[in-house]
Amino acid sequence: GERAFGPALRTLLANPKKAAKVERIEITRDWPEAAIVYRARKGVAESRFLDSSARFAANRGALPGAVQNLCVIGGELIQQLAQALNESKVLWDATKAPAQK
Repeated sequence: GERAFGPALRTLLANPKKAAKVERIEITRDWPEAAIVYRARKGVAESRFLDSSARFAANRGALPGAVQNLCVIGGELIQQLAQALNESKVLWDATKAPAQK
């Protein structure tokens, strides 16, 4: 698995078979946190990605039970994007970030 969310998402979009296992992707807008929820052998599992920088880690426990602004992307959309990217030959090396212009 990937340690950062961006590379993990890039890996999913480059591989429709992996993308097909995704149930949903959750991205919080208030905290630098995301999760990929997917079907695993023993049910549903998740990979959670957190910003471990000191400024966010120090404040994380300050608001127990706080409401988070959450964006959820359904697994079907991730699968469709992966298939479209692969069918149109718009592939990239999943181990490298796209070139900056």
